[in-house]
Parts: sequence; structure tokens; C-alpha cells
Amino acid sequence: MRFAAANNISAGNYAAAGAHIVNASTDIQQAIANRRPDYTGLALVAMDAASLEKQAALKAQTDVNTAGLKAVAGVKEADLTADSRVAAAQSMADAKVNVAEMNADVQELKDKRRMAGKLSALGALAAKTAIKRKKVDPPKLDGVDLSTDIAETTAKIAKLQKEIDGFNSGTEVTTEPTAPTTGSTPAVSTSLKPGSNGLYNVGIVELGERLRDNFGLTIVEHPEFGGVTDVHAPNSHHDYAEAIDVQDHRPDVINGVHWTDRTANLRNLLRGSGHEVLGPGDAGHESHLHLGNHGGTFSLNQQQYDYLFGGNSGGRNATFVLNNS
Repeated sequence: MRFAAANNISAGNYAAAGAHIVNASTDIQQAIANRRPDYTGLALVAMDAASLEKQAALKAQTDVNTAGLKAVAGVKEADLTADSRVAAAQSMADAKVNVAEMNADVQELKDKRRMAGKLSALGALAAKTAIKRKKVDPPKLDGVDLSTDIAETTAKIAKLQKEIDGFNSGTEVTTEPTAPTTGSTPAVSTSLKPGSNGLYNVGIVELGERLRDNFGLTIVEHPEFGGVTDVHAPNSHHDYAEAIDVQDHRPDVINGVHWTDRTANLRNLLRGSGHEVLGPGDAGHESHLHLGNHGGTFSLNQQQYDYLFGGNSGGRNATFVLNNS
């Protein structure tokens, strides 16, 4: 009986226990279910987090890219500015070089023109001196002595010329020239007096007239003797009426002396009287004597004056050889 009752109790208990166990299991499962993670919510949170992370990364990348672009743009702008400045500086330098080259070209053209002018003048002078003089001998008048007539006519011309010069200058000629003698003795000039230095100051016109009228020489290249041609060097004494050219067109040989030697002798006689005394033996003056001085006045020493203005020089037959030479 006891075992039967026990068996009855035990079976009811087992049923209740089973029910409790089932209930407890259900509760446990419900609790487990209640405590189970919200994977959907977590997934949504994770997605939101990933989205925010991506947005932050994208913004950061955008900021980096923007800063990079600005930096690159700044560098390029700086490069462009530097390049433009370099280009501008180079253009200025090139322009200055071009201007300097143009100035050099202009100066070179001027120098060439100046040199061409000088060469042209020298060429004309060389051509003039290279031309051989054509001498024309006067007609021979056998048995007729015209020396007296020639001397008197020469004296009259000289006198008239002095009167004309005096009239033009406003001064009166008071000194009568001494009448020239005939033959080989020239007239003696008494119109000149030596200065305190012992030298005779003779104007170039008076000197040319003396050489022409008393020695029969030809005077050219002066306003008072037919004018001045344009064959002389720049700034020549001829340009200022301070020079004459003297040519010996008398017979080629007088008393055994050729005209070139006579011209050289006259050059030697007048050395030291002026700035330029050039004749045969000097470049460009083989055919004539060139006399030039500042102010157009020559200073003759006593020996030079006595020969040219004295009375024992040979006149139109003079060879200009000094007795002590």
C-alpha cells in the first residue's frame, strides 16, 4: 500500500514537475528571447556609423583635395608670376640689347660715312696732285724786248690792286710802291717793318701777290686768288682763307734748275715762317707749294724777308736758292 501510494504521489509530482519544467523552460526561452541582441538595430546602428565614417572620410578627403588643389593652384600661380616676371625681364633685356645694337649700327654708319667723306676728299686731292700739269710755253717774239712793258704793267696792276684793297677795307694807301726795275732784279718793298722780335709779319694775300707779281708764280686756292675748291682736307686752312697754293708755271728749266726743284727750294726757304709749309717731298704736294698759317699771317726772318722782298733775288728768273745753301 505504501509503495502504491508512493507510486501515486510520485507520478503526480512528476507531472507537476514536468509542467514546471516546461513553464520554466518557456520562461527561460522567453527570457533568452527577450535578452537576445537586436541584430537589426545593431545592423542599422552599424550602417549609420559606417555612413558617418564614410561621410567624415569623404569630407576629409574633400578637404585634402581642396587644399591640394589650392596649393597646386598657388604653386602654378607663383610659377606663372615668376615666369611672367622672368619673361618681362628677358624682354626688357632683349629690348635694351636691340637698342644698343641699333645705336652701334647707327654709329658705325656715321663712322663709315665720315670715313667715306675723308677718303673721297683724299681721293680728290690725290687725283688733283696726280694730274700732270700741262705747261704752255709763251710765244717766242724774236728781237722784241717786252720786259720793260711787262714790268710796268705788273707794277700798275699791283698799285691798282692795293688801291682797291684799301678802298674796300676803308683805309687809304699812303705808301707808294717802289717801281720795279727791269731785268732779273725784283722791286724792293719798303712797306714792312720788323716787329720787336725781329720778324716781319706778312699777310698771306701780300705774300701771294709778291710771289705772283715779282717772281711770276701762280697763286691759287684762296678767295683773293680765284676761289677755293672742295678738294682739301676737312678743317683746312684753305677753308678759312689762311692758305694759298703756289705753282711754278715758268719755263721748266731756268738756269739749269727744274721747276720741281725750284718749288722745293722755295719750300725750304720759307720753312718755319708758318704752320704749314709743304712742297715736293711732302705727301700730296709734289706739284705745288702749300703755305698755311693761323690767322693768315706769316712771320719772316731777316733772311727770308731779304730774299723775297729785297732786290737781289733774281726776279722772274729766281730759283730760290740761298747763297749759303
